[in-house]
Amino acid sequence: MVGREEGQKCQQYFCVMIASIGTLIVGSILAWTSPSLQFLTSNNYSAPFMLKSKEEEEKIAALMPFGGLIGCLPAGFLADSFGRKSTLIIFSVPWIISWVLTTFATNVYMLYVARFIGGIVCGIYCGILPMYINEISEKSIRGALGTFFQLFLTLGQLQVYILGIFDSYKILCYACTASSIVLFIGLPFIPESPLYLVKKKRPTDAEKVLRRLRGPHYDVSFEMKDMNERLENSHSPKISLSSIFTKVRLRSLIICIGLMVFQQFSGANAVIFFSDMIFVEAKASSPAICTIVLGITLTLTTIASSFLIERTGRKILLLISIESMGFSLVALGFYFWMLDHKMDTTNLTWLPLSSIVLFMVGFSLGIGPIPWLISVEILDPEIKSFGATLAAVTNFGGVTLVTFFFEPLVELISAAYTFWVFAGVCLLGTIFILAIVPETKGKSVQEMQLLMAGKN
Repeated sequence: MVGREEGQKCQQYFCVMIASIGTLIVGSILAWTSPSLQFLTSNNYSAPFMLKSKEEEEKIAALMPFGGLIGCLPAGFLADSFGRKSTLIIFSVPWIISWVLTTFATNVYMLYVARFIGGIVCGIYCGILPMYINEISEKSIRGALGTFFQLFLTLGQLQVYILGIFDSYKILCYACTASSIVLFIGLPFIPESPLYLVKKKRPTDAEKVLRRLRGPHYDVSFEMKDMNERLENSHSPKISLSSIFTKVRLRSLIICIGLMVFQQFSGANAVIFFSDMIFVEAKASSPAICTIVLGITLTLTTIASSFLIERTGRKILLLISIESMGFSLVALGFYFWMLDHKMDTTNLTWLPLSSIVLFMVGFSLGIGPIPWLISVEILDPEIKSFGATLAAVTNFGGVTLVTFFFEPLVELISAAYTFWVFAGVCLLGTIFILAIVPETKGKSVQEMQLLMAGKN
C-alpha cells in the first residue's frame, strides 16, 4: 500500500522467540525417546528402572502423539475464549509437571502419565502457536518468523541428542525441565495477539500492542483497518458446516490437511523417533554421533529456510523439499535391501547417514516448517482457529499412526520396503503441491482469499 512504512522488527523477533520455546519443548519431547529408550532398556546406564517389554517401549513412544491428538481438539476454542497468550501461559504449567514426573519416575506407569500429559500440551501449543506468530508478524517477515516454529522444534531435538551422549537419564530430564520453567517465566512478557483483541472489541489495546511490536511512532491505522475489514468480510454469527464448506474455505482446509498428511506420512517422525535404532540397524560406527549430526543438520537447514522463504517463496521450497526426501528414502531403502539380501555393503557405510541427512535437509527446508505457516496464512479469520486446530489434529494423528506402526511395518514388510512406501508418499505429495497449493509469499489475507477463489 502506498505510503505504508515498515515497523521495527526487534520486538516481533523477541516475542516469537519467547513463544517458540514452546516448540523447543515439543522437539525435546519428540526426540526424548531416542536416547531414553536405550537408557531404560540397557543395564549399561544409570536409569531409575528398566522396561520389561517391547510393548512398554511402544506405549511410551506413542502416548505422547496420542496426547497431542487429544490436546489439539480444544486448542482453537481455548485460543478464542481465553486469548492466545493466556492459554499458552496456563498450559505451560502442565509441561513442568510432565517433566518432573519424567525425571523422578520410579515405574513405567509414571512415564505413561508424564508422556500423555506432555503430549496434550504439545497439541495445544501446536494448535495455537502458529496462529499467534502469524497474527503478531508484519507481512514482510511473516514467512521468516513462521519458520521459528520448526527452528525451535529442531533445537529441542538437538538438545536431546547432545545431552544423550552423556549417558545420563537425569541430566537429560533436568535440562528439559529447565526449558519448561524458562517458558513459564518468559510468556508473561509477550503481548496478546492484536487480531484477537480486535475480535474482542478492544481496539485501544490492539493499537497499544501494535505500537509495542512495530515501534512507538508506527502508524497503526493501516493494520487496524486491515484487521477490521478481514473480520467484517468473514463475519458470521457462528461457525456451521454450511459456512465452512464454501468453495474458498473448503479449498483452504484441503490444502492445510493435505500438507500435514504429507508432512507426517513421508516418515519424518519415524526417522526422528527411531534415529538411533536406524543407525544401529544400518551398522553405523557411532549411532549417537550420527544422531547429533542429524540434529545439527535439521537446525542449520531450518535457519537457511528462514532466509530463503521470503526470497524464493513457499511453493518452490515445498517441491525441492519433498522431492529430495523421496530421493533419499529410495537410497536408504536400497541400502537396507542390500542388507536383507546379505550383499556386501562395506563400501556403502556412508550411505545411511548421507541419506538421512539429505532427508532431513529436505524436510527442514520446506515440508517441516511451511505447512504450519501456510495453515494459518490461507485461512480467513472466522475459521482460522478451527482450521489451525484441524491441521494440528491431522498432524498429531499422523504422528501417532507413524510412531505406533513404524516398527510393526518394518517387521512385516522389512525396513527397505517401509522406506520405499514413504518415498511413494513423497511422490504423491509432489503431485498435490503442484496441483493445488498456491504461492502465498507477500500476499495479504484478502489477496489469498481471492487466490483461493481462483481469481488473480
